[in-house]
Amino acid sequence: DAYGVYDLTADEYETKKEALTLEQYKQHLEGNISLGVIPITPETPGGKCSYGIVDDDRHHKKINFKYDYNKLLQKIKLLRLPVNVCKSKSGGAHIAVYLDKPYPAKDVRHILKKFSYALGYDRECVEVEIFPKTDVLDNEGKKVNLPYKGSNSRVLLNSEAQEQTFAEFLKLAPERVTNLQYLAKFKLLDHGKKQHRNERTFAFAVFAKKHFFLQNYDISVNN
Repeated sequence: DAYGVYDLTADEYETKKEALTLEQYKQHLEGNISLGVIPITPETPGGKCSYGIVDDDRHHKKINFKYDYNKLLQKIKLLRLPVNVCKSKSGGAHIAVYLDKPYPAKDVRHILKKFSYALGYDRECVEVEIFPKTDVLDNEGKKVNLPYKGSNSRVLLNSEAQEQTFAEFLKLAPERVTNLQYLAKFKLLDHGKKQHRNERTFAFAVFAKKHFFLQNYDISVNN
């Protein structure tokens, strides 16, 4: 067991090799500490995870950049992705999928890569990370920030991009818990072809025709 506590001076997480307790979660919600967790277990032959995150930090190199959460949420609605969007510590977005039980990290990461591609992120974009970072636990593992530090930062957004309180998070997030079997259909969102708009549109059309009725879609979100 291990987790991280953010060290503001060092600008990194200090690893604590012990199990998280309710007291640490309480301290995080009160804003006294900032927790980072490792979303993968040290099981063999491969790790497992009960949630995964697409972390969009592309704004880091842009001056006076304001993240367009509405645009992201419109794409998610169009694709019908069973995900939750929280603001990240750096002002980007954490696109999280919560699962009903632990599944092999390799399979969860595979689906998250499909989500990332369908949302318009380049496969090689280093500013967009997938958590867990690896299929198996690598050394201490890469940590991801927990939401709701101080109960009012890194908050969940609803489908209208409205910030949700922690109490609202506890109500909404469980409603979007899914399973790996349901997620399998989203593999069609990426055919492994070139990363052009036409290829993404084609992959989406194949996905929508097979799993939903294409005529029910309003394809009006600009890339």
